Amino acid sequence: MSSPVSTGIAYTPTVIASQLVSYLNADQSQQATLETQLSSGNLVNQP
Repeated sequence: MSSPVSTGIAYTPTVIASQLVSYLNADQSQQATLETQLSSGNLVNQP
């Protein structure tokens, strides 16, 4: 008898690293926006 084969997503180190870099870039961009707002005196619309 054949066993069932899982056809899920393979999380290789390359996939994990690329997602991590993507999330870090997004966080860095958001932080830069907030720092610009704070330094310019503009209203920050986030709690």
